Amino acid sequence: MKTDSNSSSDRSALRQTFRSQRRALDANQQRTAEAALAKQGAALLSTFTRITSYHPSDGEIHTGSLTKTLGGDVYLPVVNEHDEMTFVQHNPAIPLVEGRWGVMHPPLATAEILDDLSALDAMLIPLVAFDRNGSRLGRGGGFYDKILSVTPRRVLRIGLAHHFQEHSGLPEESWDQKLDLIITDRELIDCRR
Repeated sequence: MKTDSNSSSDRSALRQTFRSQRRALDANQQRTAEAALAKQGAALLSTFTRITSYHPSDGEIHTGSLTKTLGGDVYLPVVNEHDEMTFVQHNPAIPLVEGRWGVMHPPLATAEILDDLSALDAMLIPLVAFDRNGSRLGRGGGFYDKILSVTPRRVLRIGLAHHFQEHSGLPEESWDQKLDLIITDRELIDCRR
């Protein structure tokens, strides 16, 4: 549902609530959720050869077990000094480095930069909250909304989340980009219906 200018305080409160819940998970709960997420999404990901993912932070659901089911290339986001997001190829043998906003990514000197978003099969996207209509609430920087606005629609947009991050009737803004699918630790939700 599209909202008016008062929605920013609603969105801020939702971000605070859901981020707090994510951060409250202990390491064992995160491992359990990661394994369950992989079970939910493994069949789907096994059909892809090139995706974007993310290195989890701030209690985001971990993606490692899920991306291991992929038989191809994984690219992770990097935000540059101009606040533009791009993706670089991840080689698990090379340690990640800390970038802007504390986000871990492959070292740029050794990584291949993804220069053609249309070459992707799917994008795995972190989120703070979601609804079953494909609405996604992120951290508030707009990085994914900007990159999704220029990504071809044939590239699947897949949100990843803990099941408790669902919020019915999530407030939306005109720039928000919809997700096609959401994979949680409990189910795969098709938002295209």
